[in-house]
Amino acid sequence: MADRLGFVDRMPAPTVRAKKRKTVEDPQCSFTMRISVRDANRFVEWTEEQGISYRQGFEHLMTLLGKYPEEPVKR
Repeated sequence: MADRLGFVDRMPAPTVRAKKRKTVEDPQCSFTMRISVRDANRFVEWTEEQGISYRQGFEHLMTLLGKYPEEPVKR
């Protein structure tokens, strides 16, 4: 009936992929940040291509930061 009357769905389509959970033994903490959908999708796609969890992907990025601490940050 709503379609016939011209009403449209106000719920936006999801723009971020769902997480895949993997169990780990290391102590963990919850970490939340606001990032662009574009960057989130790139990160999720990269972790899926690598077959790693988000935690492992973040750990990899921190390892790279440790190796190249002088790398300039775009502001």
